[in-house]
Amino acid sequence: MARVRKAKKADSGPVIKLPFKSKKKEDPVDVASAERASDAPASKGNNNAGEKTRMTEEELYEVLQSSCEPSEKPRNVLKCLDLLQYGPKRDRCFYVKSVRDSRVQESIKRLQAADYAGRFTRRITAVSWHQRYPYILASASKFGDIMYIAGTPNELASNPDEAQLNFTTKADIQGAGAGASVTAIKFHDTDPHLLYRSSIDSTVASYDVVHGRANIFYDTKDYNRWFCSLDVNFPRSLVFAGDNKGLAYKFSMDGKLEGKLRLHKEKIHHCEFSKKDPNLLVTSSLGKSDGVKIWDIRFLKESPSKENIPTPLHVLEHSSALNCARFSPVDGSRLLTSDQLDEIRVYQGPLWQDFITINHHHKQFQHITPVKADWHPINDYIVIGRYPKMDKADPKNRAPRAIEFFDSYSGKLVDVIYPPLDEICSLNVFNPTGEYLATGMNSKLVVWRPGRTADRDVNSNNTTKSKASSSKSELSEATRNLLRGRRAREYSPTGDGDEEEEDTTAKKKRARTKTTSTSSAANKTKTSAKSDASKKQKKK
Repeated sequence: MARVRKAKKADSGPVIKLPFKSKKKEDPVDVASAERASDAPASKGNNNAGEKTRMTEEELYEVLQSSCEPSEKPRNVLKCLDLLQYGPKRDRCFYVKSVRDSRVQESIKRLQAADYAGRFTRRITAVSWHQRYPYILASASKFGDIMYIAGTPNELASNPDEAQLNFTTKADIQGAGAGASVTAIKFHDTDPHLLYRSSIDSTVASYDVVHGRANIFYDTKDYNRWFCSLDVNFPRSLVFAGDNKGLAYKFSMDGKLEGKLRLHKEKIHHCEFSKKDPNLLVTSSLGKSDGVKIWDIRFLKESPSKENIPTPLHVLEHSSALNCARFSPVDGSRLLTSDQLDEIRVYQGPLWQDFITINHHHKQFQHITPVKADWHPINDYIVIGRYPKMDKADPKNRAPRAIEFFDSYSGKLVDVIYPPLDEICSLNVFNPTGEYLATGMNSKLVVWRPGRTADRDVNSNNTTKSKASSSKSELSEATRNLLRGRRAREYSPTGDGDEEEEDTTAKKKRARTKTTSTSSAANKTKTSAKSDASKKQKKK
């Protein structure tokens, strides 16, 4: 009887309902009965079963809570993709690439050259977007000029749903002229008006764009030693610059020199910190045997002599000199390199093995800015300007100069866009959101903005041909007049039967040849008439 009474008292215990939506209304969880079942004496032959059935109230709550679906949903596509790849739904990450690829390809197809952002007296040598303010841009030239550009909303937009930004020059810093070429620029992480730059004039400095003040960190005072690369590590409060002799200089954020490091035997052409791991540093050089080196900055010690070069984590050999080496901004586990001949390579971490090699024409020569490959900020797509080879037999019928996009996993050509002018697109950099693309073409800077889907056809050779009508409608006439040093032409690939538009310079040359030919013919007739008259006089 006592046992029965105890059971009745236990049966009258409280019923706890867990906070989740159940399909059946009459399915409350009786925790008291679960505890009674776990406390019940097990039989001698079933000791293991008795141990397995014991579960506390907290464990039961965790098990049932884990089976519930979260009530909150991600607010945007990027957060959803991040949850798929790194969050609790990472088992479904094979969907991520297809969704991300389709979205990025759609945004690339909508790119149109819309804004004439700026023009220098000499060619552009550096382009950089701000890391946190996606519509602030800076570019620098061979004469040391720095142009600070910001996007402002277009108040005269006809459709408010498709409002675009107008990129206008907010500040213009005049350089020292010849011999003061800027090799790299970088924005401060939180202050949009503060710039760091390295230059061939043998200095590393920071610029306050608003007040027009310059703070020179270091000056080698030697015209045979200049700075070729620069990057800033904000989590470690470190400014890192490389010179043409293989030395790297460490500065604090206020400009104090902290040490010199011997990292390469030749010029450090590019240096960059990983955005995912601030301890990782990659440097690229003109040497072939030590083309790319990956370092852990925690183990770098001061060693300016050539004999004591610290040991890197990895050394990646290349067949020719390199222009850049960049970590992937998506997850930081991939490394992109582009050389000065015809190769693009992608390495896969953490062992940094050669994952894929893409043959691409971008041969370097002295009088152009080095063609550098870059990543798309949202997807592992490669963007690079194409500088095609000239066919000596038929120089007119050549492939056009363009901007190409490659898939870093398969190496296939994804899309091609053509600039408004037939010039080499050496520098192509996306802003942090992937909406706008800044292109440095010789001395002109053009910003590509998202617009309507361009009327472009993809032929069987995976190359995209832009129609003349669509290219003319992309830019206004005033912008086109500012941009063109010569008239924009639309070339067709080899073997295509489309007619080319004649250049104004070619027309002028033809007109000159015609005038010279007519004048020479008139002179010949005059001389022949004079000779005939003289012969007649002699006969008489």
